Amino acid sequence: MCRNSDYDAYQTPFIDVALSLRALGAEERASITEDRLRIVEAGEGEVLSALVDRTRARWSTEQTAVANALEGDASLREGQRIKVPIARSYTGPQDPPPSS
Repeated sequence: MCRNSDYDAYQTPFIDVALSLRALGAEERASITEDRLRIVEAGEGEVLSALVDRTRARWSTEQTAVANALEGDASLREGQRIKVPIARSYTGPQDPPPSS
């Protein structure tokens, strides 16, 4: 909350910001991406840096190691599940599942 005297000082900028909002164009919407956390399985003989490269993960090998409680460029077991952030086009909020 702000004092009434403060509102008078900021009224015009607040209104200008509100009036500047508009719908995104198709090109603008297509340019927005988000990172989604995914679980991927390591391949036979794969090291963490190779998994990061293969999945095009948005984290560095070091960040991925920390997030997965691993050491540096760890050797992985085949089928070992690793958390990685993957970039994808933003699709907006999804409809909630129907209530039962």
